[in-house]
Amino acid sequence: MTVKRSERFRPYIVVFYAWWAEHIGSYLSLIKESVEEMQRLSVRARFALVNVGQEKTVISRYVDVKYFKKIPFIAVFQREKGKDTVNQTLVHLSHPSLFYLSKALREHGVWLYDAWDKLWDCNPYLFLDYTHYSDIREGPRGYLCMAWTSNLTDDAVTEVRTQPKTKSTLKPMSSVEKQMARVNGIPILTDALWDAVMEKSQVNIGTLEWEPDVQITVLAFIRSGCGSCNKKMHTFQEIHKELKKKENARLYLVNCSSEASLCEGLGVQGFPTVSAFRSFAALASTRCSIHPPEKPYVRRDYHGPLSTGDLMPWIESMSTNGLSFVGFKNIGNPLDMIEDVRLVATVIPRFSNYLPLAPGGQRSYFFTPGCLRLACERLFGLATCYVANSKEIPHGEFTKTHAVSGMVVSEVRFERKDGVSLTLMRLGKSMLRLIEKETLSDLHLFHSAHQYSLHPKQTCEQNHDLCAQIIASFVRDHIRLPVTHLTSETFHTKNNPIFEVNKPVLIALSHAQNLTQDSGFMQLLIQVARRLYHNVTVTVLDTDQFPAWAGSFVPHHYPRLFMDSPDSGPLHIYPRVCLVNWTDHEHAAFYPPLHTIFSKSILRQLKITETNASLTQPTESFDIDEQTEAVDYKMPQAMDVNSMLFWDEDNIVSFVKTYLEHPDEHLVQTQHF
Repeated sequence: MTVKRSERFRPYIVVFYAWWAEHIGSYLSLIKESVEEMQRLSVRARFALVNVGQEKTVISRYVDVKYFKKIPFIAVFQREKGKDTVNQTLVHLSHPSLFYLSKALREHGVWLYDAWDKLWDCNPYLFLDYTHYSDIREGPRGYLCMAWTSNLTDDAVTEVRTQPKTKSTLKPMSSVEKQMARVNGIPILTDALWDAVMEKSQVNIGTLEWEPDVQITVLAFIRSGCGSCNKKMHTFQEIHKELKKKENARLYLVNCSSEASLCEGLGVQGFPTVSAFRSFAALASTRCSIHPPEKPYVRRDYHGPLSTGDLMPWIESMSTNGLSFVGFKNIGNPLDMIEDVRLVATVIPRFSNYLPLAPGGQRSYFFTPGCLRLACERLFGLATCYVANSKEIPHGEFTKTHAVSGMVVSEVRFERKDGVSLTLMRLGKSMLRLIEKETLSDLHLFHSAHQYSLHPKQTCEQNHDLCAQIIASFVRDHIRLPVTHLTSETFHTKNNPIFEVNKPVLIALSHAQNLTQDSGFMQLLIQVARRLYHNVTVTVLDTDQFPAWAGSFVPHHYPRLFMDSPDSGPLHIYPRVCLVNWTDHEHAAFYPPLHTIFSKSILRQLKITETNASLTQPTESFDIDEQTEAVDYKMPQAMDVNSMLFWDEDNIVSFVKTYLEHPDEHLVQTQHF
């Protein structure tokens, strides 16, 4: 199709549907809402519906079938920039509300304009700066609740543009929800109903084994008389209303005043706390089961501004597929990975002539993507799972007939960002023999102690259940790199295998340019990690990505003392290092030592006592002088924090060992991080 450049071409947004498609009624209702709202906002676009049941040839004539997955789908026809031709973009979206439709269009490179030629962006909620974090009184690690307080970075009222109402898109209330009391329309989950909701959550299996939807249960933990909880109730109402339109997500309140034992068992300390539980209960089968005491879900705790605009994208990220199917695409070298750890599985059509003969001719003998999916769900948020077509057999074997019949897994590889990799499973090969090859690489230097119940000739095909468990266990045992890139979510997530309760965490705060794999600073940290791997967890924090969070790793009185300093003081000069306890977010030991940075008078004003190696606990004898003179924090040239004197492998190792001997003597009270 061509169009003259002089013509003002409006993009066509065409919805292809069929009445036999799953959930088509609610899908079309959401499309209708979205179109009406876009027309009300004067978005410059045309819209159309195509019933493929009646127009049987339209897809083959007008749609690029190589990008076609399933019905319903959306095709956008728009003019190519600087050309007379019109191209098409296919968008597959299960929940086409205005917010998610706009987001999907942007992700596919489709930009729409309004009647005034301004770029249109649907943003029903105002977003806050991502560098803001919960205060000490809130979140998974908080412990206080006061009537006058809320998230200190989220005090402003959030403007909300309400979405059009519809009854047809709401999920019917389950029999369990009918038993629940409600606060402001939100059901309250109790300990008595926990098993019915959490332990038996169902997953809606999609048309392909690696594309099922998952059940997301969002819990907002509150407490009676909590002013911060009351202040955030409107946010929970908005999220509850939005999630009622989705097929696979819901939100409940948990009142920890009446459900104290439940909240204590879940480790909830601050209020309000928001956690999401991703259920994989329905993935269990006769071949791959969930064995008690294993829970049929993974949990992630939210740590950030408690606003609808920030929480909804986080909840959406919890709904992504556990397996990412890449077909014949090359996913790249492990050294170029975005994630720290990944699994790469290779599949072959179940009825391929290139599969070996199964015992008794039973094709179910082979390891399936369904069992692989169960292993990957256990690892959700820790490792990314990819599924690729085997390149060792002709491409013609991957026909539509074979795809419908399903695939079998021929190989599973474990890969890390530091270049370490290992084959965990291969068709017909002993898993024990494959895993034992880790001793031939650097992998055995960096892992938790492990022992797997495998006999020497055990293959994955002989016991799918055990195979899925071994894959998940191996990844968890080897997930920690010598140096791990730290994010707020990974640091504040409970039961994270990267961290251990009694093992200190070394956090190197630095700008992004010093955190590349080949930078001198990163190579220094890797050498330190090699010597101290079993004593401390070595991490790096990108101060460019998380400037506000990085700024909280300072002594408690530091911000007050340097609030008038034009450059925020010397501790905002990077790199520098902190040693912390994973469960204590108010104390740290500093390197370079603070006595090499500040004068004795400044140390006294910071309530810090000088020692040879680091600094002791603040003493009660020191008082802040309200009439403090201008702060002078300049250091002698010989003690510059960027000098090679400090950034030496032996000096850093010596600092850590000194700390490990008497950790309590070297901790300084800090801001809440």
